[in-house]
Amino acid sequence: MVQDVEINSLDLRYESYRLRHEGAERALLCSISDYGIRDPLEGIDAKCGRILLNVFKRLRCAKKLGMGIVPYTSLGTDEVMGVINFLR
Repeated sequence: MVQDVEINSLDLRYESYRLRHEGAERALLCSISDYGIRDPLEGIDAKCGRILLNVFKRLRCAKKLGMGIVPYTSLGTDEVMGVINFLR
């Protein structure tokens, strides 16, 4: 289920494990500025809060555009199962 959440409520502990691609991020920034975020950010709802697992480029673009609220979908409540679901 997709819900709108505040960017500040997301735990970014896995961001450093993902590769950056400046060209793709630039193109995504243009798309988001024109059309908004079409696909939600993906993470898990753990006891400590929402942990983001995927789409860090979208998150960085949303921050650059000054968006405070983004669409988010949960892949579960367990980190291990969330990572497995993300990799599928």
